[in-house]
Amino acid sequence: MSKTLICLLALVWCVASNAGEYVGLSEQERKSILTAHSSIRKSVNPTASNMLMLNYSVELEQQAAEYLKTCPLGKVNSAGAKATAVPGKTAYIDTSNTMTFEQIIAKFGEEKADYTYDSNTCKQDKTCMNYTQVVWAETNEVGCAKQECAIQNSESGGTGSGSFANGGDSAGGDTGVKTTQVVCYYTPAGNTEDAKPYKQGTSCSECPNNFKCEENQCVNSAPTMLSAVAVLISALLTTQCFA
Repeated sequence: MSKTLICLLALVWCVASNAGEYVGLSEQERKSILTAHSSIRKSVNPTASNMLMLNYSVELEQQAAEYLKTCPLGKVNSAGAKATAVPGKTAYIDTSNTMTFEQIIAKFGEEKADYTYDSNTCKQDKTCMNYTQVVWAETNEVGCAKQECAIQNSESGGTGSGSFANGGDSAGGDTGVKTTQVVCYYTPAGNTEDAKPYKQGTSCSECPNNFKCEENQCVNSAPTMLSAVAVLISALLTTQCFA
């Protein structure tokens, strides 16, 4: 096979892999989402023996963006807001319209104060499902999106700069008030049955094979087939086609 043909096939692969590519959050926003989650996951107490490091999923981000198109979180008894068992979900309504993803994810982390690991319970009249999803050990992918919305009801009012809206709970305000709705999707989904979010034990002591420990979390040290192919193609283009 000639060098010209090899280079042509490599270029076709690159174009095809980017065709119809979803353009959503910036890479900096996606990185900040992972950093914010990692900060919470590495700091669980008691420590976790099987906590996986999260990867970012643009596919989950797209699903979250599609879900938010109708601004479902501010609608009382919204069927769409409740139909999110798989993948897992965290949700928040920012009434200040100024909060970053990091600040919102930190709010999920604050639910830790109301959660008791030993009994796997949440304080009465408190919400802990966002926190338990964020620290769900077997979850390994996350993708988030946000949508500017105008709340269309006032049955339930938020306080401060925002309101939690996980599990279909309404969080609204005066009719027509501008808010920013934020949703993160996770896979594998957390909050399944009555299981605890992670196994208690020495950090990383129960990581899968071929995983290493970073920041008290299990990280896959073996590259995926797709990433390996991408690296190979990139190297080929650089060293052979444009030399």
